[in-house]
Amino acid sequence: MAETLDFYFDFTSPYGYIASQVIDEIAAKHGAETRWHAFLVTSAYKQYNSTNPLAHPAKEKYFRHDLPRTAAHFGVKFKFPPTWPENLVAAGRAFSWIEDRDPAAAKRFANAALRAYWAEGKPLADADVVAEIGAALGEGHAMLRAALDDSAVKQRFIEKGKEALAKGIFGSPQILYRGELFWGTDRLDQLQAAMTKAR
Repeated sequence: MAETLDFYFDFTSPYGYIASQVIDEIAAKHGAETRWHAFLVTSAYKQYNSTNPLAHPAKEKYFRHDLPRTAAHFGVKFKFPPTWPENLVAAGRAFSWIEDRDPAAAKRFANAALRAYWAEGKPLADADVVAEIGAALGEGHAMLRAALDDSAVKQRFIEKGKEALAKGIFGSPQILYRGELFWGTDRLDQLQAAMTKAR
């Protein structure tokens, strides 16, 4: 039975997007499988009384240089969406709603939604666009669109975020492997080293 690593990401996180495009390949290379978990990194900022890095001009300038460079390093298509940064909670709710029924389908949705936003610039903050992406993958458009406004679905996504924070998650991407956390795309090499050592 293959062991599992847990991949935590926020749809608004460009580094989370880059990692999402390679994490399954990394896991498979080392005989492992992935479990994906969407959450809102802003909830971590609030819990830990920290600020959004984009609030700091020097950091934002660095990110805008480093992100295309990092994406190119991993061979991932990337461009800044014209509306970023923005709240992409609808995509997180959709992932959560699909995940409760079919985690594999939720992963397919997340991959498609992340690429639509970070590679194609589609307006992922629009709930109708989120529903269209899900529908293209076989989800019922009307059911998914209704779910995005359902208070129970909203609360379920909030609770999953709390579960992530309780496990020490504070950023995107973060990977939990054998009880050890790896934060950021710049730690994917250390993750792979740990997985190689464990085999």
